[in-house]
Amino acid sequence: MKQAKITIIGSYNTDITVNVPHLPQNGETVIGTSMKFNPGGKGSNQAVAAHRAGADVVFIAKVGCEGMEQTGFDLYKKIGMPTDNIIRDASVSTGIATIEVDAVTAENRIVVIPGANMKITAEDVRKREDLIARSYILLLQLETSREAIIEAVRIAKTHGVKVVLNPAPFSDVVFDVIKDVDIITPNETEAALIAPGCGGDLSRLASDIIAMGCDNVIITVGSQGSYYKGKFGEFTVPAKK
Repeated sequence: MKQAKITIIGSYNTDITVNVPHLPQNGETVIGTSMKFNPGGKGSNQAVAAHRAGADVVFIAKVGCEGMEQTGFDLYKKIGMPTDNIIRDASVSTGIATIEVDAVTAENRIVVIPGANMKITAEDVRKREDLIARSYILLLQLETSREAIIEAVRIAKTHGVKVVLNPAPFSDVVFDVIKDVDIITPNETEAALIAPGCGGDLSRLASDIIAMGCDNVIITVGSQGSYYKGKFGEFTVPAKK
């Protein structure tokens, strides 16, 4: 009998957030008012959220050894989330996101340097096949390498594990795996990239994606909530106020 757990293969970034009185123009130097280091990355965020919700989480990721990864390990230790499958690799740098935030308007600019996230290999995933096989759900996003995503989905389907994919940031690797994805959760922009030509018609978007082989589509629509179409019918879920 499978142990009820969620395996997440994804990204870890250290977010470096700098607050500035205004976003600099080209060639302008601006004195910042504060700087914070926070754990981030879509994969890490998924893992932390699932752990806090009570799931038995396995988080597979890759980081460097230069010290930038410690922000994440500190958080995981604090909340009691296992780190056994976060791979430390001294040959690569930890993923970094630099975020400039305008103190007045809250507008921001973000630069992401994927680093170790794109160095997760198919072999790294194969070494953890048993963990995936004993999972109930494999949860993925697209901030890791193409080969790791494809291999993870292959292993999951071999062992009858459900695959949930958040196709962000959008990449055409979606088309390599979508037929083996059980639930896909794009936003409206990502859905339109997967199934172009449907305008803003959520039902048509979802139908076109289902025709590609994915049984269940959840399209997130910001403050309006989410739209579902699939094996269990068609309905909307309003955003929690």
